[in-house]
Amino acid sequence: TRALRWVAGLVCASLLIGGFWAAGQQATQPPATLSVSGLGTHVQAAEIHRVLADALNGPISAVDLRVLRDQVLTLPWVAEARVERLWPSGLHVALTERVPLARWGTESLLDRDGVIFKPRLSEISTELPQLDGPADQAEEVLQRFHGLRESLSEAGLTLTGLSLDVRGEWIGRLAPGIPVRFGRVDPMDKVAVLGGPVRRVMTGRQSEVERIDLRYTNGFAVRWRTGDETEGGR
Repeated sequence: TRALRWVAGLVCASLLIGGFWAAGQQATQPPATLSVSGLGTHVQAAEIHRVLADALNGPISAVDLRVLRDQVLTLPWVAEARVERLWPSGLHVALTERVPLARWGTESLLDRDGVIFKPRLSEISTELPQLDGPADQAEEVLQRFHGLRESLSEAGLTLTGLSLDVRGEWIGRLAPGIPVRFGRVDPMDKVAVLGGPVRRVMTGRQSEVERIDLRYTNGFAVRWRTGDETEGGR
């Protein structure tokens, strides 16, 4: 009947008004919930709450998701982050944690994308390879290290570090801590001599080696801890 339709319409209108009012009230309140996904070994939910503390204390309607994302990205172990609203009054942070592949210098790490980041010193594992060089050439140093390590492993040698100095010279490090000077040439050009005659000279005596010099055009020099030196050709 007309009366029933009128009552039904009134109820619907009341519900809509109530819904708008509730939504308006929630918009003036701080976010009620904050959920986080993608947490790994080094990033804790408490850290996300800490860097977003100011936003969580203000009205959700004033939240700028891009600003929140930038704040999350200030955490050294966060590689990527996405922040979104959850209806009616929640926030969700989805993040990707960095995967370290090597130490960089004395206080930083290098991730799998060739990005240098600086965590707490206690979070830097000494079991990672040691790399160093100009920051804008970090990705190149990482790629050279991977290629060189793989090639030398086939010759029974273990590469534990590689650096590029300000003069453009490459310096490697073999287990158990032997410096190898490659010079300014591509270190891969020296794999044959290092994995061949140099390795044969060192066989059974690696712990006695002080350093290896491969800067010669057609030869090499192995300096022993005794002060003696062995030179050879290709």
